[in-house]
Amino acid sequence: MTFDEFLGAEVESRFHKRNMRQEDTADVLKWSETTLKRKLHGATSLSVREILEVAAALDVPVAKVIDDALTDFGGIEKLLKQRVSDATSSNVTTLHPRDMSIERLERERHVALGLNPDATEPESD
Repeated sequence: MTFDEFLGAEVESRFHKRNMRQEDTADVLKWSETTLKRKLHGATSLSVREILEVAAALDVPVAKVIDDALTDFGGIEKLLKQRVSDATSSNVTTLHPRDMSIERLERERHVALGLNPDATEPESD
């Protein structure tokens, strides 16, 4: 299975736990049911913007959704080894977690958690 499939399964599971049908989920996200099904099954990648929309709709930190999917997938190292598809159009630039360096993912995670992404030491209260 690809990371996209694990991420889609994580999203689907979270909406299912809220007793939301795919039709309800598509309405909340303002996506067609076809688009939702493709994304939940990993046929189409979720963009960073779409992951942010999902996290907002679920009222959970985006980092939590990604971290849980990454854990189920087998970790960041496995993701970085996964071959990036050449199917992406050459005239479209996408920012997908699998295309980010570990440092970039950590920075994005810090931002999503409301932490200072430039801090070298853990922030204390």
